[in-house]
Amino acid sequence: TADHPTVSATAVDPTPNASGVATFTAVLDGTTTVTIGSQLSLFNLAPGPHSIVFTAVDNVGNSKSETRNFRILATSQSLLQNLDAAYAAGKIPGTSTYYSFRQQLVSAVQRHNVGDYQGERSILNSLIKAFIAARNASTGQECPSGMPPCLVIDPPTADLFIAALAELIPNIGRTTLVS
Repeated sequence: TADHPTVSATAVDPTPNASGVATFTAVLDGTTTVTIGSQLSLFNLAPGPHSIVFTAVDNVGNSKSETRNFRILATSQSLLQNLDAAYAAGKIPGTSTYYSFRQQLVSAVQRHNVGDYQGERSILNSLIKAFIAARNASTGQECPSGMPPCLVIDPPTADLFIAALAELIPNIGRTTLVS
């Protein structure tokens, strides 16, 4: 999910003496207009299925739409890259929280790289619990030091990591996805 693929498509009016293409749009998941030719940040997309509908309208009002479906499934490596991006964006203001999560993800990547999927799964099971605890601590409860309410991690960002981990953990080492 750390990738930034380019949304690319072309529209051509194929009929003889065609009027030409007047508009060409792309809509992600039925709600978000995406600029064709731009990079699509997958960081803020939840894991699972997504779609982009491309619609071309010619100069006399005829339209045609095509849908492209894709699925986001995180890996330990992509979660590590997203963690670094979230920290750089200020979504994880707690340095100790960030380094703790990062150390666990580095260990998970190392386990994955040597084919130790059970070890990777075990680390990620602990990590999902840590994300849940950090998110819950960010909902206005007092900081451990007794100071006013603190933010350990941005709750929507924590929710994205939790969802990605929940989908990744049962799929580690599999060749077909468990939904």
